[in-house]
Amino acid sequence: MRSVIEWLSSLANASFIVSLISVFISILAWLTSLRVKKRHLEIEEIREKERIKQAKRACLNAEIEMIGEGKNRSYYLKISNSGFGEARNIEIILDSVPLLEHRCVLRMRDSELNKSKKLGPNSTIRYLLTPTLILPLPRQIRITWQDDSGEEGLYESDLR
Repeated sequence: MRSVIEWLSSLANASFIVSLISVFISILAWLTSLRVKKRHLEIEEIREKERIKQAKRACLNAEIEMIGEGKNRSYYLKISNSGFGEARNIEIILDSVPLLEHRCVLRMRDSELNKSKKLGPNSTIRYLLTPTLILPLPRQIRITWQDDSGEEGLYESDLR
């Protein structure tokens, strides 16, 4: 009888130890779950901040546009903002020369010049180019600007 009681006591102790191990493992799993949830929340917050920044970002690009044929052919430098934010303080450099100092760009009236400092979302501005045999169309462009994203915008490209 005594051996049965000792055996049951040993079994109770073993059961208690197994229960403690189960509680410990459960606590570890719960803590791991909390860490994973916290990291998931951090990732979602980063994504939301990036989405908001993207909504404020301007995205400028440029191309040379040819309109007409023969003697009626005209060339324009077309600057477009395909972003969701307004571009401000735009600076355009053609072949290492500021836009309005480039010999191929037709001089603009003051009101048109002021428009070039800001470009809203989904907007375009065109500058008339006057190439000649001696003075060809510009080859390179660099555009910098500011927007509400907090990062300075940059576009660099060959125009051909």
